[in-house]
Amino acid sequence: QIATSNKDTGLISASTGIAFGQGSRAPFNVLIKDIGKKRVRVEISYNIGPGSIAPTSAIIENFCKFYNSISPNASDTKNN
Repeated sequence: QIATSNKDTGLISASTGIAFGQGSRAPFNVLIKDIGKKRVRVEISYNIGPGSIAPTSAIIENFCKFYNSISPNASDTKNN
């Protein structure tokens, strides 16, 4: 769920539900920076908070889905 976005700064602030979190949400932020030559840098931060756990594989899978929604094959670490 997107909470705010700012085109000038390139920041998107959102939150996602936490499994077994009884309605708790975790912040999910994306920063998009123009680095020239028709390229952008995309940074993602995710914080599940104290006492919560998330499998690393699930986080990586979701980050890859996000990157691939921006650009196909963006998360292909073998070629990027």
